[in-house]
Amino acid sequence: MTDCAYAEIADGSYELFLFEKNHPLGLSGHFSSLMMARPDFDIKSVELPPVSEHDIQNMLRFKLRSLYPGNPDATVFDYTLLSRKNKKYAVLFITQKKTIETYRNLSHGRPLFLPFTLVKPLIRKYSEENYAFIFYHTRWIELMMVQSGMLVFSSVINRGESFEINFGKILALLPEYSEGLSLVFICAKEDTDGLNQAIRGSLDPGSSYRMVSIEELLGNLHKKNDFLFSERHKKRAVPHTLIIFFFTAIVLLLSVLILHKGVQQRKAYFEQLENRMKSYESQTLSMKSLENELKELESQWMELHSRAPANIYHILSELSRIIEGRAVITYFVIEKDSFQFEAVGQNPLDLMDTFKINKNFQSIKLLQSIPVQGTNKERFKVIGVVKNQ
Repeated sequence: MTDCAYAEIADGSYELFLFEKNHPLGLSGHFSSLMMARPDFDIKSVELPPVSEHDIQNMLRFKLRSLYPGNPDATVFDYTLLSRKNKKYAVLFITQKKTIETYRNLSHGRPLFLPFTLVKPLIRKYSEENYAFIFYHTRWIELMMVQSGMLVFSSVINRGESFEINFGKILALLPEYSEGLSLVFICAKEDTDGLNQAIRGSLDPGSSYRMVSIEELLGNLHKKNDFLFSERHKKRAVPHTLIIFFFTAIVLLLSVLILHKGVQQRKAYFEQLENRMKSYESQTLSMKSLENELKELESQWMELHSRAPANIYHILSELSRIIEGRAVITYFVIEKDSFQFEAVGQNPLDLMDTFKINKNFQSIKLLQSIPVQGTNKERFKVIGVVKNQ
């Protein structure tokens, strides 16, 4: 469906373009749906326990606190489901509330989607193999690694001018056990020939890969209506407590109608009331237990909040500015002002010098540096402290 549009950030504001020849879309331009910019989102994959369909979103809302460092009150998410044999997974798309409101205003109520929406049918198609889907867009590239039909991780990088540099960054993101992955490159039809030549020049002889055009995937977009941040997840089944309430009311009404049939029937009716009262007492105890569990969760959240740094976005921005182009972070953890990360890149000692002169960090130490076999890179571990300002 070539009348779909996509959003890009230019000079601090969003601009819309049609997928067809990347044509800019004016204020009055027509489009059927809008693909949001992948860098605006975090994507996580969560294995689901055996819960009912209408309980999934509430469970994921609690799970989100351990997956995303942002303020829960300023965060919004949506999800889509993947299933494989007896397991079910939720793929979460996480962003800021103000970001999704901007996209809703830009789309004027039209459906919203992300690259994963287009790739999801391919995941089902190739569910028996392990794949790395590489989505080439105009300003960014998304890597989606899929094993046995399940999304392992998704990452996004800025797209540079050189394919070799872009491809090197992508390979650096793949884990060490990813040998033998099948590669699927997704790009605009007009870029297919040029990308094909660049891929053949970078892969080893005999390596295989697949090419899929974005236009082909857009043609299937509206068949499943698997759009994001729509009203579909806001629909709720009738709560079980409400069903029990109406059922109880009907039973009581019938009991009242048969009271006139005799003392024995009235006795049976009072026995029913007594049993029902015991059931209510049991439910009250269950509610009390649930209240205690909620208080415990609140206590855990307050503890986690106390361990969080004052300005995580500023810290991550500074780390990204220092490390971008020099190394790729594979592991990162921060608690209060102390942080630790592992990365793969060249010349970690030079990177340490850059950290030491940066006014935002102190006590930077290089704990470990191990050469990566077959490359000129090193895998190294760094610890440090964020200065209080």
